[in-house]
Amino acid sequence: MLNKAFTLVEIVIVILILGIVAAAVTPKILSLREDARYSAEECVIGALKEAVQRYIVLHEGKVYQGDPFDLLAVRPEGWTTFGMGGPDVVAIISPSGRLFLYDLYTGVIDEMIPPL
Repeated sequence: MLNKAFTLVEIVIVILILGIVAAAVTPKILSLREDARYSAEECVIGALKEAVQRYIVLHEGKVYQGDPFDLLAVRPEGWTTFGMGGPDVVAIISPSGRLFLYDLYTGVIDEMIPPL
């Protein structure tokens, strides 16, 4: 009589191979997630910069003097703004904690990279 079932050793070998493949792939997947989050934040900052420049053009050179997210149709989830460094700068914090500064005199939005 022929036995058509898998042996315990064969099942253990397959599970071991799947575990090794999963361990090798997991860091790459996590890296892709971080890359996607960074790209999404860059898109939001790009939209803010474009909205500020559009405001400046439409208002004959005047820079918008408030929360730059007010210039967008929808405020992205997780972003925070607050006044910082006096009345001429607005701090923008991304969901991942990156800090950007919006200069109310020039309309420039730049990322603040902490010193090492």
